Amino acid sequence: MATIASLVVLLSALLWVFGSLITKSSKGESTSVMNASIQLLAAGLVCGLISVIKGEYIAFSFAAVKWQAWGGLIFLIVMGSLVAYLSFIWLLTI
Repeated sequence: MATIASLVVLLSALLWVFGSLITKSSKGESTSVMNASIQLLAAGLVCGLISVIKGEYIAFSFAAVKWQAWGGLIFLIVMGSLVAYLSFIWLLTI
C-alpha cells in the first residue's frame, strides 16, 4: 500500500507541474483568481466525495472538535489556500 501511495504522490506532482506549464503558456478568457477559485472548489468537492465514499463522516462530530483545531483550520484556509495559492497562480501569470 505504501508503494501505491508513493506512486500516486509522484504522479500527482508530475501532473501538477505539467498543468502549471500548460496554464502559464495558454491565455484564457477568465482571470487568475477565477481559475484558482474553480481549482480550489473542485479539489474540495473531490476530497469531500472521497470522504463520503470511505465513510469518514460517520464517526465525525463537530462538537468533538476543539476551538484550537477550528482556529488552525481557519488559518490554513486563509493563509494556505487563499494567500499562498493565489500568489502561486499570480506568479504563473508574470
